[in-house]
Amino acid sequence: MGTKNGKMDKLGLFIFSLILILHGTYFRTRTSVEVPTVDWLIIARMGTCLAGLIVGAILFFGRFHLGFGATALLCYVLATGVSAVFSEQPIIVMGYFILLMGATMLLIALVYRADDVLDLERIEKVWFFTILVLVLKDAVIGFFFTETLPNEDVSRLGMGVTHANFLSFLSVLLFWISFQAGKSHRQLILWPLRGLLILILVGAVSRISIVAFFIGGLFYFLFRNINNFKNWIMIFSAIGFLTAGFLLNFSFDLEWSKGVTSYLRRGQNDERLTSFTGRTLIWQHAYKKAFESPLVGQGYGITRFTMGTLPEMDEYQPPHCHNDLLEVFLSTGLFGFIPYFIFCVYGLRWSIKYTRLRGIFSEDLALHAVCIFVMVLFTSIFESNMGSRLTPIQPLFFFYVIILDRESDFLRQLKCSQTDPDRLSIQH
Repeated sequence: MGTKNGKMDKLGLFIFSLILILHGTYFRTRTSVEVPTVDWLIIARMGTCLAGLIVGAILFFGRFHLGFGATALLCYVLATGVSAVFSEQPIIVMGYFILLMGATMLLIALVYRADDVLDLERIEKVWFFTILVLVLKDAVIGFFFTETLPNEDVSRLGMGVTHANFLSFLSVLLFWISFQAGKSHRQLILWPLRGLLILILVGAVSRISIVAFFIGGLFYFLFRNINNFKNWIMIFSAIGFLTAGFLLNFSFDLEWSKGVTSYLRRGQNDERLTSFTGRTLIWQHAYKKAFESPLVGQGYGITRFTMGTLPEMDEYQPPHCHNDLLEVFLSTGLFGFIPYFIFCVYGLRWSIKYTRLRGIFSEDLALHAVCIFVMVLFTSIFESNMGSRLTPIQPLFFFYVIILDRESDFLRQLKCSQTDPDRLSIQH
């Protein structure tokens, strides 16, 4: 990366890894309604993100013009800062804004400075191996300190340490990123790790993550065989056969089907199931609250303070909206919602122009981008993974979308390498 300033690029990757560590694993717990106070963790997060902002600005300064994706993303990030203007907790909002801005600026700089696909894949590998270690660590801690939640009869891996939904979704992202289109000498190591990731998914009992896992797998195999019509027929036939067999077995009320039903219900009654564990009530409440400040929102990262209680759920105070579009609209208003929505639509190009982009970048990068993009969008219907405070999920999602800004650069490099093999680096 960046042959003219290799040390700064390595420093950028190191800071990127530190940001992931400090925002992606269990250090200590606080109640969701507790107003954050400064401690060592807050200082460390602020310090690393400020360092990321500075290093990102140095790497970026005077070298590049912002592409469409980076422009839309920065507009959204700036809107999170503007949301502090009319917020009841402006200092806290500005703190979360600085964290997001630092991580975003550093990521944009790293992607824009990439000289080739290997540089982009290096960023992806830093995310993968950093988060893999964190997920395994949290799973081990969660195994010994897992809690059983009210209204649920099962213990979910991760509750009481991080969160079962968060831990399981990270394991799903790791699982599909671990696959490569070609043969790899790491398969003997990766398959046991994939087995552990599946165990984490099962232990977390997260219905949303389980569905996301199958959606990611479906898109991975469909796009991997996008030019093979016979494979498409076989995949859809297998899906139809398994679905029909699954439903037929449930109709017979077999013992194994009762076990699956009990596992997925998590001891919840029909009312909680049909409301998606109370999410429909939260969505209605959040939608009404959002229009109290529709332009700039009520403050990024502090939904747990602005949402209020839900009388229909025994005065329960939701920590977030359980829907990313609602989360973004409530916290940043239209100023943040519009660029965020545009940014997501821009990312759809991975699916629409997959064949072209696969040839410009690489099959692995394109497959991972499609899978992660659709899985994040699916979970965004039920969770606030993108619109809430900084976690490792946002940088990964941002990473794949920002790559699209480099399409013309890498296409130029590809044509140059075909006509002149000795010139393989992109001229900035």
